[in-house]
Amino acid sequence: MHFQPQSAFASFFAALGLTYLARIFAFHRRCPVTVFLISGIFPIVPGAGIYYTGYRFFMNSNSAGAEMGLETIKIAIAIALGIGIVVSLPRGFFTRRPKLEGRDVK
Repeated sequence: MHFQPQSAFASFFAALGLTYLARIFAFHRRCPVTVFLISGIFPIVPGAGIYYTGYRFFMNSNSAGAEMGLETIKIAIAIALGIGIVVSLPRGFFTRRPKLEGRDVK
């Protein structure tokens, strides 16, 4: 099977990076992650795919509508998986740990 670049893969990796940065910024600004996540997720949400799926079904092109709908669902699932993976990481990945120079650590 050949690896073909698709919009679902691009959306997955965009969601991974976006969620990681949102968690870092939220920790440093001491505010909820959703403040940064929602504003960053809007550009990668497949709004046009949803529109064209409905349009093609309405224009009686069911096979094209089903194909576009399947691609839109793939993108939505990829975004959700990307967010879910990063949100499930422990908090320690996003915080700085102070250096323990000169201290006795047991």
